[in-house]
Amino acid sequence: MLNELIYCALPPGGCAASRDGSRSADNSWMHGRYYGEGKTSVTCLANCVTFARVNTLKAPTEEAGSISIESVEQFARDTVSGWSALCQKFLDTQRSQIFERAPSPKQLEAHRSALKWLLRFGRVIHMTAADPDYPDRRVADELEGRLLQLEHSWRMVHVTMPAGDAEEVLNQVFPG
Repeated sequence: MLNELIYCALPPGGCAASRDGSRSADNSWMHGRYYGEGKTSVTCLANCVTFARVNTLKAPTEEAGSISIESVEQFARDTVSGWSALCQKFLDTQRSQIFERAPSPKQLEAHRSALKWLLRFGRVIHMTAADPDYPDRRVADELEGRLLQLEHSWRMVHVTMPAGDAEEVLNQVFPG
């Protein structure tokens, strides 16, 4: 189960709740906690308009302080599934905003940045899933497929073919 902590984006002292000393380990000011089952306790009553949410693992209540191998494996599967769904959303957006339109330089830069992040994270989790001792080969297979799609996207959108090569391809496809 995941807990979600809420942090105020205001600097220390800029929020009424920060005066109560509820400071987190990373020196940000904590305002509340989600306690599973959708219950929350938010202590900030100030005009904080921007909150950051950070997911943290919660140990099973029946075995406080320990995490079972099953829960770790499920976390890994859920992470891959969430990443894969995000990739599909990215590819759908790419189709509608990059391929079906003439994208602006700003859109191309946003696409480039998002694609870099997806590739980085995908490669990292693939390295884990590709380990011979990893218990579920299907996870590595799904990651490989998504990484191929993302790498193909990179080549299609961000790698330009030299004019001479483009002319050669056109001549091969349309001779004479």
